[in-house]
Amino acid sequence: MPLQQCGAIGAVPWPSRYVSRGGGPAMLEKLLEILDGTERLMCIWSRPTHGPLTSDLRPLAFLPGDVLLYTTGTRLHHLGLLINATQFVHSWSGKIQLASVADQRERFLFAVYRAYAP
Repeated sequence: MPLQQCGAIGAVPWPSRYVSRGGGPAMLEKLLEILDGTERLMCIWSRPTHGPLTSDLRPLAFLPGDVLLYTTGTRLHHLGLLINATQFVHSWSGKIQLASVADQRERFLFAVYRAYAP
């Protein structure tokens, strides 16, 4: 994880048998559990995992370096790293790609995490 390698966050508690295939609510909850347990990484915004979803994200200002947990609308859930106000990077099919924040912001964003100094 690049954030860990550059010292922005501490140890990431990946399960010893973590498998990223599949998706659905179980994958979302597992990723939330991992990110919540990561040193020096705090959740600054999250959408409820059960019940109605809200799309009102206007009060929150995202910053470059924020980690975005989102879904593509299929069964898989993903992590992305915000690089500027309009774009984030993520891995898809073994490639690092750019994506538009506007495309994901309203419908597919589940949580935003930010590294902080202890």
